[in-house]
Amino acid sequence: MHKNKIKKLAALLTVSGGIWMTVTGSLSAADDARYEIVNGNIVPAQKTNALAPDFRAEAQPRAEVECGADNYIAVLGGVNAFQTSSPSLKATDSWQPRRTGLQLKDRTGWAGGLKAGHTWQLSDDGQRGLLALSLEGEFIYSGVHDTKLGTPRVSNYPFAGHTVSGKIYQQFNMDILALTVNPVLRLQLGRFSPYVGVGVGGAYVEAQHKGLFATGEIDGRKGTYGFDPTVGGSTDTVVFCFQAMAGADFYLSKDISLFLEYKYLGLVGLEAFKTPVSGYYDLGAVYGNHLATVGVRFGF
Repeated sequence: MHKNKIKKLAALLTVSGGIWMTVTGSLSAADDARYEIVNGNIVPAQKTNALAPDFRAEAQPRAEVECGADNYIAVLGGVNAFQTSSPSLKATDSWQPRRTGLQLKDRTGWAGGLKAGHTWQLSDDGQRGLLALSLEGEFIYSGVHDTKLGTPRVSNYPFAGHTVSGKIYQQFNMDILALTVNPVLRLQLGRFSPYVGVGVGGAYVEAQHKGLFATGEIDGRKGTYGFDPTVGGSTDTVVFCFQAMAGADFYLSKDISLFLEYKYLGLVGLEAFKTPVSGYYDLGAVYGNHLATVGVRFGF
């Protein structure tokens, strides 16, 4: 009888122990499911369905904006801020018994142009990298009016049958139409892209002469005297030109940018300014124009 009681008690303990182990194991598993370790800290676990896929996307780094297309056209406008040269007067007549230096009185004029080009990436795989090379064709217009080319102040200077104490100058307007081919090296820094370039080509130059004048004392009388109105008229010529430029683009979008650009446009061999006698003004080896422009570039 005691043996039967012991057997029943043992069976009861076994069943109870199994139930206990099942319950505690389930609770432990549930507790484990409710917590997780993140960066060394125990935090509540998010509820997930093991059978359902995890749609949570990993955070991706923000992609850099890729600016600049392979092909582009641009329009620009600005000012011809000032001009530089080393002019001289070449004449064959006796009215100039002694030489005197000439000075160019620069003026501010207008400038504008159009350009179109293609860009090659200089990275090993041909993808957009730090450096790029463009080759472009550019049309440039520049107009400067009321420029004065003449002597510094002279004293008792024999000139065209008169004696001048003052300044002698020729006044003219100049219009330049230039066409150049430019290689341009670009530094690509996201939306900001500075660049430098050079160019060579040809220029059509038209000079509209407004007369030859002397100011100061002419034959002992003060005033301004026009020696020969027939010096007026137009002279045109075609000369070799070159340029150097530096600028920077700021991209508003992948294909549109605003840019600032400085360029030096040099005209070589410009000898188009006739005197009222058989001679001419030589504007020196290079007649330089300093242009400051702004523009818009469109990529495609």
